[in-house]
Amino acid sequence: MELKMLAFLGLLCVSCSYALPVAPETANEDMQFAQKYLENFYDFKEDKHSLFKSTNLNHMADKIREMQSFFGLEVTGQLNRKTMDMMKQPRCGIPDVRSYSTFPRNPKWKKEDVTYRILNYTPDMLQADVDEAIAKAFQLWSSVTPLRFTRLYSGDADIMISFASGFHGDFYSFDGPGGTLAHAYPPNTGIGGDAHFDEDENWTKFTTYSYNLFLVAAHELGHSLGLGHSNVFGALMYPIYMAKDTRNYRLHQDDISGIQALYGPPRESPAFPTKAFPPQEPTEMTPTEAPTQMSPTEMAPTERPEDCDPHLTFDAITTLRGEILFFKGSYVWRKSPYFSQIEHDTISTFWPSLVAGFDAAYEIDKKDRVIFFKDNQYWAVSGYRIEPGFPKPIQNLGFPRSVRKIDAAVHDQNTKKTYIFVGNKYWSFDENTQSMERGYPRKIAADFHGIGHTIDAALQKNGHFYFFHGSDQYEVDIKNKKLVRKMKSNSWTINGRRQGINFTLTEELKYLENYYSFTKDGESFIWKSNSAMAKKIKEMQEFFGLEVTGRPDSSILDLVQKRRCGFPDVAGFSTFAGEPKWAKQVLTYRILNYTPDLRPADVNAAIKKAFSIWSSVTPLKFIKRDRGDADIMISFATGGHNDFIPFDGPGGSVAHAYAPGKDVGGDAHFDEDETWTKSTE
Repeated sequence: MELKMLAFLGLLCVSCSYALPVAPETANEDMQFAQKYLENFYDFKEDKHSLFKSTNLNHMADKIREMQSFFGLEVTGQLNRKTMDMMKQPRCGIPDVRSYSTFPRNPKWKKEDVTYRILNYTPDMLQADVDEAIAKAFQLWSSVTPLRFTRLYSGDADIMISFASGFHGDFYSFDGPGGTLAHAYPPNTGIGGDAHFDEDENWTKFTTYSYNLFLVAAHELGHSLGLGHSNVFGALMYPIYMAKDTRNYRLHQDDISGIQALYGPPRESPAFPTKAFPPQEPTEMTPTEAPTQMSPTEMAPTERPEDCDPHLTFDAITTLRGEILFFKGSYVWRKSPYFSQIEHDTISTFWPSLVAGFDAAYEIDKKDRVIFFKDNQYWAVSGYRIEPGFPKPIQNLGFPRSVRKIDAAVHDQNTKKTYIFVGNKYWSFDENTQSMERGYPRKIAADFHGIGHTIDAALQKNGHFYFFHGSDQYEVDIKNKKLVRKMKSNSWTINGRRQGINFTLTEELKYLENYYSFTKDGESFIWKSNSAMAKKIKEMQEFFGLEVTGRPDSSILDLVQKRRCGFPDVAGFSTFAGEPKWAKQVLTYRILNYTPDLRPADVNAAIKKAFSIWSSVTPLKFIKRDRGDADIMISFATGGHNDFIPFDGPGGSVAHAYAPGKDVGGDAHFDEDETWTKSTE
């Protein structure tokens, strides 16, 4: 052990070179920071299977050289002070170099009229200043191209702009103050074109302190239009943030050359300025207008099926980082536990090098590693990077040569076995030993009772397998492998949408689960007079002063449709056990962000007035903070927002708050999907 550690430290010294002596713990921290930096921005992959540390360190040295060359530093391959200083500069979150090229095949908008929408605002600036900074950033690009940018105030836009912190529903979490300031996606449908700004930064319209929103926005919108990073120092698309005088700011010639290579120069007539129009329906990109980003062997994408299509089928399904991904042709549906709405994207948005039309996919034990099958090959993807050495033939997994295609696959998180389905049979693959189990293949019908057909896609969730066949899916209990119920495949994508005003029993069940601590068992989706569901309906009727019948009658349907607080009426876990209260009389609060429905001044006045109602009848005093932590943190958010109670879109739950306590205790969250006003009309 001592010999191995000594050898490792020796190699560490080879890669880390400083002009002055550095403490071992500092060198180790710098090495870890550099490795993460190179992974994020230079596609460095640590070979965890290698027996020799020198293999990884040599590869890391190559990536350091690549980074040094990009930034015009002395190319040594050593982690010297100048290199570390450059790595620690605030920067854009888009990689400088990726094996598959950040923006493959020069994606661009296939139209000259592009729409944008500002979803929310930072509390660091006046709303008008944010609007001006974004409009000015767009105008920078419209002045040298034929592009025109129209602002929308509702609905979907080509470029959706938002402020968020930490995890925010895409695959690139922010890292707190400093480091990554923002990131944006190249032109495409779904998340394509969207720009996200880290709310943990301090945004300003000045350049003397904090981060100038105009400069960062102009850079990110370059990505939204299709530009990658430039290694020309002084160019706007240089990845490192540089404070500059924004008065009469002009694009560097390198930026102009890049954007005009995509869209050409402006028309002979003066460029149209960016304008903001009243709320209107956005002009949607049709499938023929949308950027294709196809692999050479990939067919042009057909139109994406509707979520509520009763005949909807899927090619493959997998989980990844807590989300469920449904694949169909070149499209992917993303269902997040943090957001109520389904996201739609193209596969090429996340895996540009993968050919769409997967046959099967599965995630290995929530380790961010997904296996994709197509024809007689398979790929291993770590997060969103294809692992080196792939694709490989499926025979490497132990299949006979007679198997030329996989139908479906699902990983059992309990047994660490993966079931792989081919025709009317299935194999069991041991992920620990990386080999097929003996005694397989077996017939599907013999082991999974009630499944007498082939399987198109499979998923494990909440203690059940879900087997998809055509437009139907079958819920199977994992333990006894028996069929529980049959449903339509679109039950995941239809997302509990309300059709007109007709609510189903499923809506009532969800309401009872959310607000009355109702727990479903295997039979509870069927109403019976003596069932647990009937008892909870009685509890709800009694709470609201209705006639207590236990039946899901029209009065229950009316209540389910009404807007309400997101906090339960009755909770089996006693949310307010022990009468929790603040142990002090002076409490602080902070408004983290603002709804675009109201002026910040109106939001401030409404919140202040709400606190004054309670202070007028108690000894409590409330003080507003503009920075740091406060006892009560107030925010506007949609869908899942990093707590355990996601919002449900317009109507329904409009807000919720937590009892006094540490961390999330006392915090109040308001659903941004609602329309907020200072009037009562």
